[in-house]
Amino acid sequence: QVLIILCIIFAFGTVFAQADLQPLATIKLNKTESVTLKQLKARCEVYKKQTGLASFTLDQKKEILDALIDEKLILQAATKAGLSLTDSQTQELYLNALSSQVGAEITEQEFAAAVKEQTGLSLDDFFKSQLAMSTVEYKNFLKTQYLAQQYVALQKRDEIQAIAATDS
Repeated sequence: QVLIILCIIFAFGTVFAQADLQPLATIKLNKTESVTLKQLKARCEVYKKQTGLASFTLDQKKEILDALIDEKLILQAATKAGLSLTDSQTQELYLNALSSQVGAEITEQEFAAAVKEQTGLSLDDFFKSQLAMSTVEYKNFLKTQYLAQQYVALQKRDEIQAIAATDS
């Protein structure tokens, strides 16, 4: 009987795990990529941390899904345009983000030590509690945002340069 119960629990766990991997949208600009239910749930958690909301309406979740789709399309377009970041450039972005939080240049180890001293949390747990992202996910988020900004700036370069500052 215990074996049967364990098999049933395993079967339910597998079904729920597969549901998280269910594609909600498929994107193809220069490669086929899916947005899964798991990715949508993760992004909703990030936005919950940022906004302080406990949950989102169906329309808000659709907007978040649309934002995920747009993000993946922009990243594919950026890749197609030849934009990329090396691991060391991504690390530099990450360290700049940490340094801006403390107002001075800081290493990851120094930041982790300060977090441990002030909160008792590991760096990974700190990011999860503050941003709903692991350290690796946060670095990837920074990379994604940077590439998207660079791509938009590249596409709108002429418009940006045409803007002249005025006294007003």
